[in-house]
Amino acid sequence: MAGDTLLADDILLQDVEQSGLTPTAGLAGRSNAFTNKLTSVLSVSYADSDTRDALEILDGKHVSNTAETRRRLRLDAQKEVIDCNGAVVRDFGKVADVSSARKESVPMLEEAATFTAQNETVKAKQDILESFKNRFVMDLSDVHSLTSPTEPVDDRFFELLGQSKRIFKDCEILLGTENHKLGLELMDQTSRNLNNAYKKLYNWIQKEFKILDLEDPHVGGPIRRALRVLAERPSLFQNCLDLFAEAREHTLSDAFHAALTNVADGVNTRKGSAKPIEFSTHDLLRYVGDMLAWVHSAAVSEQESLEGLFIAEGQELAKGLKVGKESEVWANDEGNVDGSRDEVFDGRKALNDLVNRNLAGVSRTLKQRVELAIRNHDDSVVVWKTKNLLDFYEGIFSKLVGDDTTLVSTTTGLIALTFDHFEQLLADEASQATHESVPNDFSIPHFLLNALERVIAILKTESATVSTSSKSAMEPTSRLLASSLTPFLDQCSELTVSLPDADPASPPIKAIFQLNCLTPVLSQLAPYSDIVKDITTSVSKIISDLTTTLTIAQHHFFLRSSGVDTLLSAIESSPPDQPITTLPAFEPGSLSVSAQKLDDFLPEAVLEGMENLKYLTDKKLAKQVNEEAGERFCADFEVVENKLTEADEMIAPAIADDDDDQEQQGEEEKASLREVYPRTLGEVRVLLS
Repeated sequence: MAGDTLLADDILLQDVEQSGLTPTAGLAGRSNAFTNKLTSVLSVSYADSDTRDALEILDGKHVSNTAETRRRLRLDAQKEVIDCNGAVVRDFGKVADVSSARKESVPMLEEAATFTAQNETVKAKQDILESFKNRFVMDLSDVHSLTSPTEPVDDRFFELLGQSKRIFKDCEILLGTENHKLGLELMDQTSRNLNNAYKKLYNWIQKEFKILDLEDPHVGGPIRRALRVLAERPSLFQNCLDLFAEAREHTLSDAFHAALTNVADGVNTRKGSAKPIEFSTHDLLRYVGDMLAWVHSAAVSEQESLEGLFIAEGQELAKGLKVGKESEVWANDEGNVDGSRDEVFDGRKALNDLVNRNLAGVSRTLKQRVELAIRNHDDSVVVWKTKNLLDFYEGIFSKLVGDDTTLVSTTTGLIALTFDHFEQLLADEASQATHESVPNDFSIPHFLLNALERVIAILKTESATVSTSSKSAMEPTSRLLASSLTPFLDQCSELTVSLPDADPASPPIKAIFQLNCLTPVLSQLAPYSDIVKDITTSVSKIISDLTTTLTIAQHHFFLRSSGVDTLLSAIESSPPDQPITTLPAFEPGSLSVSAQKLDDFLPEAVLEGMENLKYLTDKKLAKQVNEEAGERFCADFEVVENKLTEADEMIAPAIADDDDDQEQQGEEEKASLREVYPRTLGEVRVLLS
């Protein structure tokens, strides 16, 4: 701003100089005019807004402070004002021209707007029609591709099928409008197209099933996709599964027959079957095992092949079947096979059912072959092992295809048949044992030995398979032993009854024979007591009772052989207060005979005792019985010894009071009983040991 003021002052001074007047001359010539002008200039207020704006404009033009600039400043400013006014006039002229043209073009613009609106309306209707056709109408070429049997079932087919289903569902919207006739016509046409498409898909699947490699029936992606879609028509879907199951049943039956006989009948035998299974018919266990192994392999192959459809695609099938039940109302009215109507689709159950149907023919053949093989076999142990093998595979089949299946029921029936045949074989053998007699040495009969060997062989197989057995693998032990052991033990009991009653002076033959029969049974069954606990407990009790009986008999033998029985009987039969010296058995002569008999017995007591038990085959038990009888004998001898000691103590005072003259006679008449019967309990124990 200070610069602008100085510039104005310079311009004023330059105007004065340009007037040709010096300051002195100016004051002299034009004093009034100059004074007025100077006064006017100096009186200007630079705080005025107009002046300030003018100076800002002048400063914005960046004019240089020269004489030429100062001289043309006013003219330039006026020229700019004139140029601006001219531009404004020209612009107003253009506006006048536009207004005039606008008045002339208004009718044409209105007509163009009308045509534009009509064009937009027509275009909107065309868009609506095109959208309607795209949404509700299929091209004839698409309909042909969807329904014609000559067209392939490919991705385009499924896309068109999905489009048809969407059109059919969208037609429900049209039924809610005033013009519902169009909706009915479209729905009817779409319904016919869908039915033809599903029929085409059904026929295509049947054709694919016929050319499918049934030796390796892995259901490929196209067929799985087709079955998922066909599930929306449950009746057609079930028909396809029936056809597949029937084809697989025939194929597997032929393959099984080929594996058995090596005669394929146009069907290649399964890989790995080097020779026919029937080559091993003479070996029942191998023959049945090979057949069961083949069936198991086939079942696993079937399940693995179909898992991709029923497990991986299970949710999609369930959705399709649910939609199908809603569309096939007549099928819903009939309900499901088991009478239910809202059963949720179970992929695993459907898979097991289809595998079960595929193996129905194989199950029938398996049943016939195994039944024939078992009925023609007479080795009870092999038959039992075969039963265990069937038990094992029953558990495997149950886990593989479920309990309620033909394969499992067939195996269960074969198990029952095998057990019945096993029992029949043992019953025949037991009936033949009735003609045998007790061996001369009273040892265990051969028929019981054979039965025991058979039971041990059976129990070995049971203990080996108990960890992998199925629910029916372990029959009740009572039934097993009732068939394989109990009849033969009963026969031994009958033979025992036929033996004559033992003479008191002879060994107890009946007890010895029974012990000879039962002790091997108990010793052989002991390692398997966990599964034959009942019979081992029963046999142990019988053996204990028989051992007690034999010990008592051996005890009586010791008493009789030693003569102690005479003294003991006299003591037990006399009143408690009667002195034993009054008993005949305790008279010096009789007592001396008893003492001599005891002395003769004791040195050979152990040997004579073992000789008395020579028919007892269990020598350890014989020694135990002999020792127990010896202990009882020692107890009885102690009673006799105590009685003799008491009697001597009673007669000792009487001997001391006799006269010296009668001493010799008193000693002879009243000799000490212990002197006549000098053996002590300690001596007896030493000699019996």
